[in-house]
Amino acid sequence: MDLDLPEFDAQARQEIWEKPLSDPPLAAFAEYPEIQAALKADRILRHLWLPTRKEREAYLNWLIAVFFSFPSFRSFEALERMAIDGRFDAPLLRDMVALKREWRRRPEWWMRRSFGSIYSRTVSAIDWDPLDFSGAQQFQELRNGQWLLSWRDARAVCSVRLDDDPIAYVDELREQWVHLDPPARSRFRDPVADIETYSYLRFIDYVRHRADSAARDDEADRLADGLWLRSRIELPV
Repeated sequence: MDLDLPEFDAQARQEIWEKPLSDPPLAAFAEYPEIQAALKADRILRHLWLPTRKEREAYLNWLIAVFFSFPSFRSFEALERMAIDGRFDAPLLRDMVALKREWRRRPEWWMRRSFGSIYSRTVSAIDWDPLDFSGAQQFQELRNGQWLLSWRDARAVCSVRLDDDPIAYVDELREQWVHLDPPARSRFRDPVADIETYSYLRFIDYVRHRADSAARDDEADRLADGLWLRSRIELPV
């Protein structure tokens, strides 16, 4: 006997909680910041591992507060991309948020330095030399300084010393930065020899340089360790 039955549909036999659901568009909740922050937090949390339900609930509430502090879509998109790529875990994200919040409160981190006549308006056009850095060092607060530290920057800085306070590390970098010697007075400046001074007139650029250098050094150390270990293993012929 032939029965007129529909073809087997594996998706239809799944339980409702197993069916994939698409995320609602965040823009639809622009007038409801509480719902929007909760949706953002949930989408970040799904990429993080926390051992217990209680810890996940506490972390979710913390993330919701984070997205009230950083409500822009750019912040969320940057964090979601990094979360999907596995660029941070739950503790590292806490450090990143703490550093971003501290950066917004620290005007001394928003500085640009200048030397002598480069910004002087009292020097005549004939005598003015744009490469004369012989004068006293001066500091100027950048108008957009509180927004200069990106989420990528925050992750890079917090990854340098995972066991140390990243805020103390940035204070240490600033102390180094203010004591950098002025660039050499030369119209044929060697960009490699002078990179430690001329390229980092803004403090944020020096922070990025040191964090990126530390990441490259760490990668080189891991590569060297891997090559050494491989050389010690006798592979069968």
